[in-house]
Amino acid sequence: MIGKIRKSLFLSLAKAKRLQRLGMRVGASQVVAGETIESMMATVKERHAEGFSCKVENICETAETRSDALQAANQCLQTLTWIQDHQLNCTLAIKLTQFGIGIDRLHAVSLLKQLLEKASLAHTIISIDMEDYCEYEQTLRVFNELLASYPNCELVLQANVKQVYQDVRTLQGAKICFVKGGNKEDVAVALQQQDIIDERFFTMITQRLTTRSYTAIATHDANMIRKIVRFVKQHKIASDCFEFQLMQGFKTELQRQLIRAGYNVRIYVPYGKEWYPFFMKRLALRPQNLWYTIKGLFLKS
Repeated sequence: MIGKIRKSLFLSLAKAKRLQRLGMRVGASQVVAGETIESMMATVKERHAEGFSCKVENICETAETRSDALQAANQCLQTLTWIQDHQLNCTLAIKLTQFGIGIDRLHAVSLLKQLLEKASLAHTIISIDMEDYCEYEQTLRVFNELLASYPNCELVLQANVKQVYQDVRTLQGAKICFVKGGNKEDVAVALQQQDIIDERFFTMITQRLTTRSYTAIATHDANMIRKIVRFVKQHKIASDCFEFQLMQGFKTELQRQLIRAGYNVRIYVPYGKEWYPFFMKRLALRPQNLWYTIKGLFLKS
């Protein structure tokens, strides 16, 4: 009952535009790099000056029309042009739903191919993420279709999804980013116990690291990061085989510690006009996200 009330509350707040404006003033700007490409650019330049690389994402809703999909793709093309012009170590995160994969698969894949070709010219990669498990199979199929022709694509995999443990074994050599998985999924398709998810997360990462397949490790779990650091030291794994990814505004002292220790750290920088409903929906989906967000906004480390 409490969970349903909490979910309804945050979904209602997601529609409150007045609170969106307030959110930026009271602290959300520490996490979200504004609503425009220009504000995102300023944040990325600041992080680069500090020694970090970045991953940017234009937060937008699922495309409901081909026009929506084209608009999202054009925004991504502008971002890639900026990355190319400034020769920055900055990747682009996308979700296939932005390009209308559910309404016109061929059109969505065509748009993604255009972005991958532009990303190649910019000497960067596109990281393909997914919102929910319902998008998993389709996203994996598209990634496998593109991989041979576009090696500059990365797939984000959620450790809580049961099927991932088997599928990742077929992706040796591909660029993979591991996350634990923030959405609450059905028990039939996803692990529910955090200690088991943590163990699976660590196992998949270390298995890939021993093969020297490039691996991105996206987590704010300081204990997990320390555990991985111990592993790479013990097995003498070169730092150019992996990177840590953390979100803008979260665990900032840990970010700096990793940079000082000589590790590659990529900061996830979300931006865009749809950041507020995107953000509130995450709070609705999983109560841990609320506490983690509060810590990220108000704690320095």
